[in-house]
Amino acid sequence: MTNNTNTAPNTPANIIYRTTRVPLFPKQYEFLRDPKRENMYVGGIGAGKSVALCWALFIESSRPNNECILMRRTLKSLKSTTLPLLLSGANPILPRGGYVLNKGDMTIKINGGGIIYVLGLENVETIRSINAGGIFLDEAIEFDEEQYTELMMRLRNPNGTRRMWAVTNPSTPSHFLYKRFFTDTYKRLQKRKVVTAPSYENTLLPQDYLDDFNNLDDVTRKRMVEGQWLQRSGLVYPNFDRKVHVRKLEKTGYESYYFAIDYGQTHPSGLLLAGVSKGRVYILEEFCESDCSMTTLREKIKSVHERYPNCTLLYDPSAKVIANDLSQIGIFLKKANNDVPVGINRVRTNLNSIDGEPGILVDESCVNLIREFESYQYKAQSEAVLKINDDLCDCARYILNEIEDDKGSYIYPRMDHTDNESREDKADRIEKLKLYNQKSDTEAFLDELGVEGLQMPNEDFTDYK
Repeated sequence: MTNNTNTAPNTPANIIYRTTRVPLFPKQYEFLRDPKRENMYVGGIGAGKSVALCWALFIESSRPNNECILMRRTLKSLKSTTLPLLLSGANPILPRGGYVLNKGDMTIKINGGGIIYVLGLENVETIRSINAGGIFLDEAIEFDEEQYTELMMRLRNPNGTRRMWAVTNPSTPSHFLYKRFFTDTYKRLQKRKVVTAPSYENTLLPQDYLDDFNNLDDVTRKRMVEGQWLQRSGLVYPNFDRKVHVRKLEKTGYESYYFAIDYGQTHPSGLLLAGVSKGRVYILEEFCESDCSMTTLREKIKSVHERYPNCTLLYDPSAKVIANDLSQIGIFLKKANNDVPVGINRVRTNLNSIDGEPGILVDESCVNLIREFESYQYKAQSEAVLKINDDLCDCARYILNEIEDDKGSYIYPRMDHTDNESREDKADRIEKLKLYNQKSDTEAFLDELGVEGLQMPNEDFTDYK
């Protein structure tokens, strides 16, 4: 691999990077090989964006006295996606024992190198006090232009390369990142690099997972699989079909339950109850009423809490008054993740088939949710949705965001077999599992050097959340 003259020659990460066969895909190598002042890796689902970002962060943070920022819109999202790749699992990118993690202020001190600040936008005051030598953004489309520009102004630490590294799914051509990396002036574009990788770039994705891409609508497939920046229009959930998704469902016997509340003062209040089993979401009950009093709402929520005492209760973040009111009678609600684009994509994805059955099923009694699913639309020539008759769709989004945030999103090689698996597929699967289960390249390289005392307990990262 070609050395970059701007990379510190004797840092631990750089030695490993230059001498070890790092298991990266061609687009990931391209992202790391010839960096500019601003670098963006745009990819489909599972295209290895976070892995590429973590390797770039490892290399940059190994510079002595450097200060790096690893950031996403919310710290919670970062903890469930990028940090496990960096610190835990079978193949952590940071070698165990090569760093010190401070769980209190979420900093990672690289032994012999710099420091990594793990932040969300909620830590804006901390960001303003950091002189960064490198900034690393996960899911960069979650940031707006003003936030991105302010972060660029933090890049002034002479101990680093003072570069911006960003990975993201694509958005629309109207997003500022598209304009910045694709349509800006020629002179400015010479200081920026963009790498686009489709999901198929990741050759470790199992075939049955790839086959599911065929169930996506055209715009979703081109954007979320091929990495294209496209404008969406029309129905938000074009893949909802009442003949497929609507059933008469049992109300008990599920592994877990979720109850979402969308409180309305100028619009109807919506309540939605869902059960989850084996990864499938069953929407069981709805309540939707205009001019709903706080007393009525309290009684409805109290009734669900009594019937399903272990149910996760989620409330609209803009309606804290409900959470405060119910806490007075011993019912505690959790603030929902109100990320609209992410939530819509999660609902849309789960409406597709899982093992021949939809990932979301709706009880036939939920007539208002069914109507909303069939009529929920985007504004003309906009990525924003029309805020009309969307109260129960908002509840569905809260529930799916909560489920997916709890799961995380890293994709591991398929461990199981299928009845119709060919001999070649079986051999290929076994080889992938061998690769997955072996030591990380960083650990293997340190072993070759005879370095001792670098092993830490193999902790599960959930302890850090």
